[in-house]
Amino acid sequence: MDRVNIYKANLYHAESAIACYLQACSKQKDDSKVRRYISRILWLLTFDSVDEVLSKCLEQFHTSVHIEKWLEWVPQLLAGLGSKEARVFHAILQTIGRVHPQALYFPIRNVYLTVRGEYQEVMARHKNLVEYNRNLPDGDPMKKDIPDQPPEFARLKPRMSWCNKLLHVLREIHPTMLNALESIIETLHYMKDAWYDEVLQKLYTVIQMCETEAFEIDHRQDVLNVKISQQIYKYITGIMQYLNTVPANSRSRDASKQTTIKQRFEADFDFSNNQGKKLHKVLKTLKCWVKMLDKTQSNNSKNYMEERCSYLSKFCSSSAEVYLIGEFLNPKAHYVKIARFLPKIETIRKHSLTARRLFIRGSNGKVYPYLMVNTSSHVKLARSEERFLQLLRMFNKSLVQRKESCRRNLQWSVPKVVAVAPGSRLIEDNTSNISVLEIYRWYCKNRTPEMEVDAPIAYYYEQLGRMQNEVQYLTVSL
Repeated sequence: MDRVNIYKANLYHAESAIACYLQACSKQKDDSKVRRYISRILWLLTFDSVDEVLSKCLEQFHTSVHIEKWLEWVPQLLAGLGSKEARVFHAILQTIGRVHPQALYFPIRNVYLTVRGEYQEVMARHKNLVEYNRNLPDGDPMKKDIPDQPPEFARLKPRMSWCNKLLHVLREIHPTMLNALESIIETLHYMKDAWYDEVLQKLYTVIQMCETEAFEIDHRQDVLNVKISQQIYKYITGIMQYLNTVPANSRSRDASKQTTIKQRFEADFDFSNNQGKKLHKVLKTLKCWVKMLDKTQSNNSKNYMEERCSYLSKFCSSSAEVYLIGEFLNPKAHYVKIARFLPKIETIRKHSLTARRLFIRGSNGKVYPYLMVNTSSHVKLARSEERFLQLLRMFNKSLVQRKESCRRNLQWSVPKVVAVAPGSRLIEDNTSNISVLEIYRWYCKNRTPEMEVDAPIAYYYEQLGRMQNEVQYLTVSL
C-alpha cells in the first residue's frame, strides 16, 4: 500500500519503474520473470494521469521487449482498447501483427464482431426509445429528454474503431494470409451443428436443469408433485420457438420429418394443464426426446470434407502459409504450419457438447484433431473459460520450473481454444483421452444394452416418490 501511495503521489516513480521493467524484459531470458514484469507494467498503467505520462513511456520503449513475450498478453491488450490506455495498446498490438498476424487476427476479429453486434443492438434500442418518446403528446409525464447518443456509445465506439484500424493494417501488410484465414472461417461456418444437433444440445441442458431442481432439498418433500420452475418453462418454450424458426430442408423427406418433429414436440410439451407442468413427467418426456434425436445424430455421424467444405478439401500448404489453429497461444521457437485438411468429419459428443471433429495434417507430418463447437448460447461464459485456460497455461510454465512438480510431471491438461467467431470456437482434441462418464456410457451400450445411462438416477427418483406415497397413505389411515 505504501508503494501504491507513492505511485499515486508522484508519477515519476511509476514512469521510472516501467522503464526499468522494460529494460529488464529485454535482457532477461527467464520467461517467468518476464511475465511478472509485464504484468506489473500493465498494473502500473492504471495509475496514469490525463497527460498519459506512463502510456507514452511504454509506447516509446515497448519495442525493446521481444515480440514473443507479448503474445501471451494479447487478450489483456485487446481488453485495454476500451480504456484510456488504448493508444499504447494499439501500438503494441500493431507491432505483434506485423510479425505474427495469425496470432492477432482471430482474437481481434472476434472482439470486433462482438463489439459491433453490441453496438448495433444498443443503437437500435436507443432509436426505438427516441421514436417512442417523440410520439408521446406534449405534457405527458412519461415524456423525457433523451440524449442524442446512448450512454454505451462512449464505451463501444472507440473500441470498435481501434479494432477496425488494426484489421485494416493487418490486411494491408498480409493480404494473402488474411484472405486464406477469412476463407477458412467462412467455410468452417458451414460445419455448424444441424438443427437436430442444436435441439439435442438444448435438451441436454434443460435435463440438467430439471435434475438439479429435482434433487434440491426444498423439493424432496413431495417429488412427484413438484412443478417445473419458470426458468425451465421459458427454456422449453425457447426450444419450441427455435424449432419454428428453423428453415425447412430442401429434401422433401427431411422436410416432412422436420415438420412432424415440430408438431410432436408441441404436443408433448403442452403446458395448458397443471399435470403437464409436473417435473417428473417433463423429465421423462425430455429423455425420450433425447433417445430419438440421438438415433438421428448417429445416422449422420460421419461426413466428408468434399460434401460440406470444398475450400478446406482443396487447401494445401502452397495455397497460403497458415499455422495450426491456436499455435501462438504457447510461444515457442518453431511453429507448425497447416499442410492440408483431412477429408473425414465426425460428429461426436464430448465435454457435454455436440461437436464436429476435423483433422489437420501439420507440416511436421502429424495429424491434429480439432473440435468445432457452437457456443452461441453461452458466449460470455465461453470467453471466461478462455481467460481461465490462459491462466492455467501460465501456471504450467511455473510448475515446470519447480523441482518437485517437474519430477512428478505435474501439469494441467490445457487444450488450445480459439474463438473463430462470437458463436463458435475450435478446441484442440485428443482422441486418446477418455472420461469415466464415457467409459460408463460405453459399458451401458455394449455390455448391458437394457440398462439406460441415467437408470440409477431414475431409480432413486422413483423409489423416493414411492416411499413418500406410502408414508402419506399410512398417515391418512392413522
